[in-house]
Amino acid sequence: MTEGAQSLTQQIQEQVKQFYGNALGQAKGQLDSSRSQLEDYLEQLPESEEDARAQIQELLDSYEGIQNALDEAAQTQGVEDTV
Repeated sequence: MTEGAQSLTQQIQEQVKQFYGNALGQAKGQLDSSRSQLEDYLEQLPESEEDARAQIQELLDSYEGIQNALDEAAQTQGVEDTV
């Protein structure tokens, strides 16, 4: 491979890595926003609404799992600084 082609390949790899990191960051941002809204709903629900509170808490737990998976993916791909 010529030096020019190798340089171009490296540039493309860096751009893809940057794009991937940005996409993960956007997904985390949307997830954080949605999670915050769910937490607000949970705070507004009366204690007597046990079923609804339990369902929202399950969703919040799922969101946490998704966030952890996104963090792990970012770390695996070496883009945690971009995220």
